[in-house]
Amino acid sequence: MPNPLEKYRKLQREIRKPFDAFTSVRCETCRTPCCRKPVAVDATDMVLAESFGWQPPEGKNMHEDLFKLLDANTLAGNVPVTDDIGQPCDFLGERGCSFPDDLRPLRCTTFICGPMRETLPPEEIARLEKMALRLTAARRELADVLYSDPRPRPPSRRRRR
Repeated sequence: MPNPLEKYRKLQREIRKPFDAFTSVRCETCRTPCCRKPVAVDATDMVLAESFGWQPPEGKNMHEDLFKLLDANTLAGNVPVTDDIGQPCDFLGERGCSFPDDLRPLRCTTFICGPMRETLPPEEIARLEKMALRLTAARRELADVLYSDPRPRPPSRRRRR
């Protein structure tokens, strides 16, 4: 069985290539930028990046902010209400996203924006959508490993008849 983390990072690098080619030309002048609050970062994104030495931007206590947002509404898929909706993402740096290139937040990495859909040919959008599905599945596999209970299970205590 391949290493789920290596698989996830490899797929991240693969999907970043076509996205980076598009975003390096378009994002700076986009009238509807994607990298806005509320951020699409979850706890697993943070754990993965930090475990490889990444640190959030200076002065940002992202764990505190994330835990404020990770309430029942957020987990149910509702957008959290904050005072800074629409402001630039806290994870943006001078050269774009501050996360490692192969450990970007999943929802950011798989988001195909309106300008991409309007500009790229339908077959390229279909290819990106398939890549996003593969990346999402790899992330699910990785999360299963990360959050599984490593303790051995006790033997079943069935009564013999």
